[in-house]
Amino acid sequence: VLSSSLALAVPNKKGPPPPPPPVTEPTAKVSEALGDTVLASVKGATKVQVFRVTDSGGLRPDPAKAIASDFVRGAAGAELDAKQLEALRSVLYDESSYRLDADVSKCRFVPHLSFQMKVGLESLEALISFSCNQVLFVVGKQGGRWVPQGTFDVKPARKKLLELAKTTLPQDRATQNLFNLNINFLPTLAKQHTYNLPATLYPYATQPNGEVAYQGEVFYKFKKGTPLGGKYGTKLAVNLSTAWSLDSTAIPDDTISYQGYTTAFFKQGERQYFSDFNIELRKKLSASWELAVTYLDLVYDIEVVQGKAGQPVVFANMFIVEGLHNFSERNSVRFEAQHLSTNQDKGNWVTGLAEFTFSPNWFVAALDQFNYETLGDTFNKNGEELEVNRTHYPIGSVGYIRGGNRFTVNYGRQRAGIFCVGGVCRQVPASNGLSISVTSTF
Repeated sequence: VLSSSLALAVPNKKGPPPPPPPVTEPTAKVSEALGDTVLASVKGATKVQVFRVTDSGGLRPDPAKAIASDFVRGAAGAELDAKQLEALRSVLYDESSYRLDADVSKCRFVPHLSFQMKVGLESLEALISFSCNQVLFVVGKQGGRWVPQGTFDVKPARKKLLELAKTTLPQDRATQNLFNLNINFLPTLAKQHTYNLPATLYPYATQPNGEVAYQGEVFYKFKKGTPLGGKYGTKLAVNLSTAWSLDSTAIPDDTISYQGYTTAFFKQGERQYFSDFNIELRKKLSASWELAVTYLDLVYDIEVVQGKAGQPVVFANMFIVEGLHNFSERNSVRFEAQHLSTNQDKGNWVTGLAEFTFSPNWFVAALDQFNYETLGDTFNKNGEELEVNRTHYPIGSVGYIRGGNRFTVNYGRQRAGIFCVGGVCRQVPASNGLSISVTSTF
């Protein structure tokens, strides 16, 4: 599939909120967790430098490049300037950078980078593993002795730490390419929805660090002439898919790192990433009318799947009605009415879609997504009562399809996130304006 697009968009009037001020002192929880030794080194560091780090592979590393007995320094980045050092301290001091209650023992710690902080003759190494989303603090003493200070989950600060490291290692290809692209597509063991709300708000993605997933689907057709089948028959589809964390046990090697973990075959862990139970009833009412009704019960760990740190698991129910009326062999109209109800994330949504197709090639569509959160005056978000924010996202589309080519012109208000039209989905920013897209399949 070859896709290109041209967009003229006007940013939302509100614009992004200003960045929060840097955190200049550690909070009480951070002070208690990290300890005086680590915080004294972070505060008193006179020189901070980033290094790319690799595992020693069990070999004895060069003492001049070694970090403890397991890791080796590679490419060296520039020394952090005052602004970069302020940013690093702000991340390490900020309580929201950590998940202090997370179990860090079930992931094999393989560092990618290290922030080396020099304090006199000693140094503090903050080793970052982006595959585990963890930081390991190690103090280097005179004489080549290394003292571990603890490992912590820093998934909420992953993006900030990676961006900071990349700015100081601009010429190092390995660092610049860290997690920029997953070359292979990992298909999900879940139903691929084409309706707007389930496909764009909470789509599931296979977790590359491991998961246990199951899916089952049952189809049944009520025969023609039966009470439920009627004149044309009725199709019923029931689908259930779910994904869980691995039930893993770390294998300790020493006080610095772990050499791996074991898992029981097909034994799921304690954390559920995703669950989708859906029922679809599809019936032809007459020679020109078709109707489909769908119900979905969804469980969605938005913190794991979309990386939204600290956000609670989403429990949602969706009801969808789709109708198709054929005026002739060349002209038809299709409509959808969708509703999603949840007390988490952004609350409730309603979507309406009408699409008119005429001749074999042209179509016109109107779509409106309405996020009304709740029917009340306030919305409880993560335990905090907030004023309800109700927003419409109307979009009009005109398209032309010929062979494997699809030309589309859209105008309207578009929310940030995943946007799908005709089963083709892409990540889009929030905008108001005109967009032109061309998609070719060959």
